[in-house]
Amino acid sequence: MSAKDIMIQGAVSSAGTYIHGIFDNSEFALHMVNNLRRKKGLDVLDVQRLDYQAFKQTEYDRPARQLRERPDLSGVYEIMNTWKQQSI
Repeated sequence: MSAKDIMIQGAVSSAGTYIHGIFDNSEFALHMVNNLRRKKGLDVLDVQRLDYQAFKQTEYDRPARQLRERPDLSGVYEIMNTWKQQSI
């Protein structure tokens, strides 16, 4: 692979990283979807926007809350130790 190819690949990877998560912004996502719907001759959507950051945080908190509600974690530790021993 030439230096030029490596630079191009790096630029493509960087661009992919930059746009990753672009649809996390509900206002942007709805705008994009409605533009596509207009081009297809469909009615635009008028939906309530989702606060994606709040949604993600709620989803992250859910398993943590469930673990806190179950103080007997011996089964979890057993699974973790089994996995640890298998990976050595």
